Amino acid sequence: MNSSIRKELNKRYKLLLKAQQTPKGSQAWIDYKKARNHCNKLLRSAESNYWLSKFNETTSAKDFWKTVRSFEGKRTTTNIGPIKDSSGVIHSDDTSKAIALNSFFVNVGKSLSKSTQDSLANSPCQFARNISVSLYDITLNKDLLKSSLKRLKPGKASGPDDISSRELSLIGDAFLDCFMPLAQRSILECKFPSQWKQAQVKCLHKKGSTLDCGNYRPISLLSIPGKLLENVVSQQLDNFLYGNNLISINQWGFRKGGSPELLLLSLTEQWRLALDESNIIGVVFIDFQKAFDCVNHTVLKDKLHSIGITGSFYDWLLNYLENRKQFVTVNGSNSELLEIDTGVPQGSLLGPRLYSIYSNGLPGATKNASVEMFADDTTAYCIGKTVDEVLSNIQKAIADINKWAKDNFMTVHPAKTELMLLSKSKFIGPLQKICLGPNELSFVSKATCLGIHIDNNLSWSQHVKTLSKRFSARLKKLKHLKGLDNHILESIYFKGIIPSITYSIALWGSSKSLQTLEDIHIRAARFIFNIKESTLNTEVLAKTKWKSLSYIYKKRIATITYQAFYNRAPAESSAFLTAWLWYYRGLNDVHGPLINFLSVVLNSLRPFPSSNLFGSYGNM
Repeated sequence: MNSSIRKELNKRYKLLLKAQQTPKGSQAWIDYKKARNHCNKLLRSAESNYWLSKFNETTSAKDFWKTVRSFEGKRTTTNIGPIKDSSGVIHSDDTSKAIALNSFFVNVGKSLSKSTQDSLANSPCQFARNISVSLYDITLNKDLLKSSLKRLKPGKASGPDDISSRELSLIGDAFLDCFMPLAQRSILECKFPSQWKQAQVKCLHKKGSTLDCGNYRPISLLSIPGKLLENVVSQQLDNFLYGNNLISINQWGFRKGGSPELLLLSLTEQWRLALDESNIIGVVFIDFQKAFDCVNHTVLKDKLHSIGITGSFYDWLLNYLENRKQFVTVNGSNSELLEIDTGVPQGSLLGPRLYSIYSNGLPGATKNASVEMFADDTTAYCIGKTVDEVLSNIQKAIADINKWAKDNFMTVHPAKTELMLLSKSKFIGPLQKICLGPNELSFVSKATCLGIHIDNNLSWSQHVKTLSKRFSARLKKLKHLKGLDNHILESIYFKGIIPSITYSIALWGSSKSLQTLEDIHIRAARFIFNIKESTLNTEVLAKTKWKSLSYIYKKRIATITYQAFYNRAPAESSAFLTAWLWYYRGLNDVHGPLINFLSVVLNSLRPFPSSNLFGSYGNM
């Protein structure tokens, strides 16, 4: 915005006031519309020049992506306005706001689990040790530390100690020489250094009222040297847990090769098979309130011991959890340090693994439904021939899950837990009420699971419709930057727009509605490379050397198949994929179907050479 544009905007405003006093179609309205169009042209040109200068000023990848996020309209500032504390008092001073937010974050887990605290005294050790393997000692691996140090990203945020990853990378081996004695002492004495137990918390507004502390997501920044030591322990813990198959196969998060896409593929293909057999599926999308904050340390200790973690490894983990503290930073002002009595450290490497151990018994808590998880996102479902049978089992499963939650000091959120019935035919008459304690749960015809819109027909039309609106809006915004070079526009498009559009494309990419997205994809190519409308769509893709979304979908399917066949994905994905291929291809041999399926996919990808598809698989 400059003085000449402001002058034209003032002129436009005066013409509008004048036109409003005359009938529509008068000369005054014609003059106003000319001035309006002229101002819009000036504003678009100014915006394009502004972003062109911003992108030209970027000197690193970090600066580039910061500019892209700013262009996409994502908030790059963390300024926080007035905050209301638990007593209803509104605070405007930054330090007072930080204190209010810190108090909320520290106490939210305790508040949610308060109603079940009495049960712990009656059962101090609920979990008997039932396995023969043990993890006793922590082995300090200098090579692992060295490789972890090399992989540190220079721009990674530092913790309260202000030791940056860039500094550690530059020091390299000299840092390890100082760090090793400290790490060895930590392991020998089974004590995690108290300075590394402190977290600096920054707050990110999610949605809703900015006054409400509950509408902010805490981002915990921990000491980088502390996370390097965590990485050694985490690797050893992973080898023990997954090497001995101690973590439920129903937990798809925090494991090598696991992804929301694979979990959703597994779920929806099982549901599709059931629908094809004229069954009815009842699905519950379960929301646990502040799941990571509600982890009870006493219960977690019992679960660690029951899963085979003993000796110095066990003692070190207990010390790691004890006496953790955090402070909140708001607009540069800090709160005081407060101790955290519940939960696992968010932003840490061990936190997700400890949560996996804590929630490991959830899938086995009910025999009336199957339970699948990705971190704390939980989906339960059952299949039956009649609505009454399905709803009866769903009610029992919800009661079982709610009991498990109470026994483990967790809370199921009734307002955010949704029910959906999948069937090929419509239901006649009222449905049986399903309750979570005293709260009646709501039935929905569509729901969002792990970022994907699922409807009760598994049609994907709603998801593609939502993507289409988002895709068009982002392309419209990109067009404001038409003054930028082609390579910059293409980079923004493929790195800032396409990944969110093709997220989990293996799930919904076979939809007939995909053509809607293909059209937008080709429109983007025409805009970025200034290709005429008379040019055929296939020629547009050939000129730009872009792949179609259909190609991206088929390549993703082939990639998943390849990874499952060569054991580069969770074993459970291989099981559902084999059944899927057998069903859709009419093949019943494990080895044959995968190879034949890859051949089918390769043939369907032509005229693109097959070497383009699998040439880089060895590096996946």
